[in-house]
Amino acid sequence: MKIGRFCFPRLLSLALVLLLLTAACDLAGSQVTEEDKERAINVIKWNLYYAQAEDLAGYMRTFHDDSPGRAKTLSAMQLAFNEFNLSYSLVDYQILSITQDTIDIRVIQDTRKISGDLPFNDNRLTAVHTLKKTADGKWKIYSFDFEDVQFLN
Repeated sequence: MKIGRFCFPRLLSLALVLLLLTAACDLAGSQVTEEDKERAINVIKWNLYYAQAEDLAGYMRTFHDDSPGRAKTLSAMQLAFNEFNLSYSLVDYQILSITQDTIDIRVIQDTRKISGDLPFNDNRLTAVHTLKKTADGKWKIYSFDFEDVQFLN
């Protein structure tokens, strides 16, 4: 069927292309910004800062309330803070994937024992941290998966 100079299938195809272009423009407008990336990286840095300061409340504020490992993380860090004085340093990081509400960041960190009576192996840990946005738009650590541990001593 022809409508003016266009046949119906061509008109339908043109409409679909325009619809897809409009959707692509909408998606481009909602892309994650450099500020989002910087804020997510800062969560990782604050997490290590609070660990270094042995500030358990601050450390846990870097975790998402819905984090499935939240309780285990709390008890592990309580034990670490009670038994050791550790030094934490961020060696490197790489953003692996990013969406509007999730960022995966590979983090390499060194942890070294400063003092404590129990044995502890200084180590370089590689882990992928998954950060999710909270309801108020803040990035928080949701989970982390260990990829590698190298003992340094």
